[in-house]
Amino acid sequence: MRRILASTAIALLTVGPLAAYAGGGELGFIQSAEESDFYGSDLIGMDIYATDTDIAPNATVATDDRDGWENIGEVNDLLLGGDGDIKAVLVDIGGFLELGEHTVALDMNQVNLLTDENGARFAAVNATRETLEAAPEFERTDQMAVDEPGAPAGT
Repeated sequence: MRRILASTAIALLTVGPLAAYAGGGELGFIQSAEESDFYGSDLIGMDIYATDTDIAPNATVATDDRDGWENIGEVNDLLLGGDGDIKAVLVDIGGFLELGEHTVALDMNQVNLLTDENGARFAAVNATRETLEAAPEFERTDQMAVDEPGAPAGT
């Protein structure tokens, strides 16, 4: 459900500026994605790793080079600013079998989107698991709360 909501939010934020621009002048349409582009729906669910080694943004990383990197989970949501930019990725950190887990918002400027030698994309952040587990929990505000299916609105 979160993926659907996040994808819908991304679509609305993308269409909104176009609708505002439609009032006058020519619209600028994009007919295809560039090789370095990616979709928000691809980012959600993407594996994310923690490493204390330097990471070159947009690099191709061999599997052997990831030895010692720790898979800390998957991107479970995106935090978008009012301007439509991705501010942060939300990741559930810590715990075992979802016990003791808490959501951490990783600043998008600190998240590196990488590719492995097979072309699969993944994300990495320069941090240790301990640092991430000690990070403050991200809490949704009431205005941003996602209603659970079947629950009354606003709960």
